[in-house]
Amino acid sequence: MTAASRREALAHGQWAEGFVAQDLERRGFSILARNWRGGGGELDLVALREEHLCFVEVKSSTRSAADPERLSAAQQRRLISAAEAWLASAQVSPRELSLSVVLVSGEGDSASLEWYSDAFDG
Repeated sequence: MTAASRREALAHGQWAEGFVAQDLERRGFSILARNWRGGGGELDLVALREEHLCFVEVKSSTRSAADPERLSAAQQRRLISAAEAWLASAQVSPRELSLSVVLVSGEGDSASLEWYSDAFDG
């Protein structure tokens, strides 16, 4: 991968995270954190609606086929560890927790979201 293609992929990933954040806000969630690092991992988005706390991993592809199985077992463990670290440091006590993977396929007006709530067991 060239430096230019890495920059393009990073920019698209940041756009995709913003796109998902907007979708969450439309659903009534407040974004509490973006790109939070801790516990040996990173959380793309942490969102809260009433007493439902949602940790969100965003995967994006400019092609139409993004795949939730792109998360390896090691990536899943890092996400769970990061979520646990975030909870330990947070000032919230949610009644409901979820760890979701959101696939963003395409770009701009033709982009689509595919949500996988509780995408893997922790």
